[in-house]
Amino acid sequence: GVPRSHNMWMATGRCSAAAGDIGPQDVLLNPFPMVNMAAVGGFLFPAAIHGCPIVLHHPLDPALFLRQMQDERVTFTIAPPALLNQLAKAPEMWAQFDFSALRRIGSGSAPLAPWMIETFDRDYGKPIVNFYGSNEGISLFATPESAPEPAVRAAMFRRPDPGADIQTLVADPESGEILSQPGDRGELLIAGATVFDGYFQHDNDGVFSANGYFRSGDLVEICGEGGNYYRIVGRCTDIINRGGMKISPTEIDLALEKHPQLAEAAVCAYPDERLGEKICACIVPRPESEPPTLEDLQAYLLQQGFARFKLPERLTVLAQLPRNPLGKVQRFTLHEQVIEQLKEETS
Repeated sequence: GVPRSHNMWMATGRCSAAAGDIGPQDVLLNPFPMVNMAAVGGFLFPAAIHGCPIVLHHPLDPALFLRQMQDERVTFTIAPPALLNQLAKAPEMWAQFDFSALRRIGSGSAPLAPWMIETFDRDYGKPIVNFYGSNEGISLFATPESAPEPAVRAAMFRRPDPGADIQTLVADPESGEILSQPGDRGELLIAGATVFDGYFQHDNDGVFSANGYFRSGDLVEICGEGGNYYRIVGRCTDIINRGGMKISPTEIDLALEKHPQLAEAAVCAYPDERLGEKICACIVPRPESEPPTLEDLQAYLLQQGFARFKLPERLTVLAQLPRNPLGKVQRFTLHEQVIEQLKEETS
């Protein structure tokens, strides 16, 4: 449980409204259950602050979702990356609807693809806002104003300015040393008006740093002009350790999503006696395409500039990727599925 006060929600609502440029004139379409950060902080409180209506939609039904965007004259919504990727690849589907009222679309809960953002900016005229948030109170975003370039907006979040509702630091996950130089990688720490006080009926040991910042568990890289941006490179616990080489799975996910034969893709670790862990590519082929082979994917990633030690060494073909209600891939479920497959193969 994540107890939060009204003041915390008001601060979160202000952040979300600023990112979506939400005002009294807007109509919001909420595709999430009204029990978590995405719905309460992203829709309910911005609407309460500005007095604008919310159209509800859950669970996600893409066809109905698109009709509601048209029929309700929605001006702002948040959509899962997988749906936006699908729309970016299918301009004929986008052209079936009248989205003239729509001003911008939010997304998040998983890394965004630069090519998708570029397609929406250039071809559809609808800018994408990249949200990075959590129930505990993380509230960062990349907008067309703070990150005009699609490649930057897809992966980087501007560090909050002094005096903002939230403040951030980056620390070495093991030593706790505060890092500050461009290129440094460490755990994101966050404090301020949006951040909760601790988990319900939990001793909260290790949840906060010595100086009171929430330890997000997310691994970020300090980057961008003057080191004023963060790039999410994965979870501290998601990092794949292949023979001592630390590999972020998210960068491989993003590269595979661009493969023309794939509708969805994500990688996960699986155990190896010699190296400790290796990488498995879990893919969902496009309906009209044959699934690529492992060798095809390896060659594709090499063409994208990936080092050989980052290449998947196993392939799993699925009907769909396991996702939570916010559309985020559940990598631990992929890991469990691959483990079961390995057991079946050796039994």
